[in-house]
Amino acid sequence: MNSPRSATMTAADANPAPDWAPTGRTVTFLACAGVLVVGQLYTVLALYHAMARGFGVTASSVTWTSTVFGFAYAFGFLVAGPLSDRLGPRKAITICLIATAATTALVPAATTLAVAVTFRAVQGLTAALFAPAAYAYATTHIRPRRRAAALSVVAASLLAAAVIMQVAAQLIGAALGWRAVFLLCALAFLVLAAFSWRILLPAAAHHTVRMRDAFAAMPRLLTTPRLTVLYLGAMTLLGGFVAVYASIALVGPRAVTGSPGALLALRASSLPAMVAVPLAAPLLARTSPVRRIAAAMTTAALAVLAAGFAAASPVGLAVAVFVFVTAVLVAAPAYVEAIGAHAGAHRGSATALYAFAMFVGGSVESQLVGTFSHLGFFPIVTGVSAVLGVGALLGFVSVRRP
Repeated sequence: MNSPRSATMTAADANPAPDWAPTGRTVTFLACAGVLVVGQLYTVLALYHAMARGFGVTASSVTWTSTVFGFAYAFGFLVAGPLSDRLGPRKAITICLIATAATTALVPAATTLAVAVTFRAVQGLTAALFAPAAYAYATTHIRPRRRAAALSVVAASLLAAAVIMQVAAQLIGAALGWRAVFLLCALAFLVLAAFSWRILLPAAAHHTVRMRDAFAAMPRLLTTPRLTVLYLGAMTLLGGFVAVYASIALVGPRAVTGSPGALLALRASSLPAMVAVPLAAPLLARTSPVRRIAAAMTTAALAVLAAGFAAASPVGLAVAVFVFVTAVLVAAPAYVEAIGAHAGAHRGSATALYAFAMFVGGSVESQLVGTFSHLGFFPIVTGVSAVLGVGALLGFVSVRRP
């Protein structure tokens, strides 16, 4: 006859306690890797003019290096999500970092814009594996009471990449040339790959999902009404984010774009928001994710509209961009939380679809900015504000939906 103690041990063996990762070093690693990986989309925003001179083309034509990266990155998620579910997050992240080191090193070898565009597409495909795996790792291995804050930090890092990597690219490009930006990034990828295997925990066997099951879950996720609304809203989020910075780089006010120092200061002025929003995560978590989305998207739309009116004042423009970036940083992790709550075991696939929607929006709007750059700054940001307004409306729909 089994004793109560042996019965307890048997139950514990059958349902082992989750293996929680140390929050501090895990989130720090994921944030650093996220800045570098996702930052590859944004580095060229600070290098448009340098690359244009190097290839002998116009700066607006160099926007294709952003567009093709974004589309490849987005479509790569459709495979990356199921692959992350199958391999487990640690293995997926390590493979991503090694592969992206190789593809990033290809870009500076390009001798024409067409070749550079091709290499950027390949780079986008390999980089796509990171975000679904990172979010899946955080939702699986971080203690529940710390998970909202961890997701906020990871989401903030992916958006902070837009500011950090633009600043880094501008400084490195000015000192060493645009090709050095990609070579140094490739080296950094290899360093992070070595750390990933030591810092991250392997996935338990019962946490992995067969590829067939992961792919089969995608149509089901896409046809879930609330998820559909959230995915459509996510398209406007990153689309607006990329469009704002692309419009500043291409047709921004002369008082800003005519001075490298003023442009650098504008890009760096949003960095405090990257710190403030994650610190405020416990307070933000008191509000449901869908309500945060609705409020943040509304604020983002109004801030971009204000940026158009404040363009004549560098300080006013910086304040408007700061408010806009803060709103985006609030909305992004809220989307992840809201989507993850309806994804079940297929978090990697659901997050991949979210990232797919985001980067399709980002790719389309970056190209639209290049196409309509002749209209000037105010008409472009007014259009961006309208797109974000649609995202806000979708946010309110998701709040009201039962």
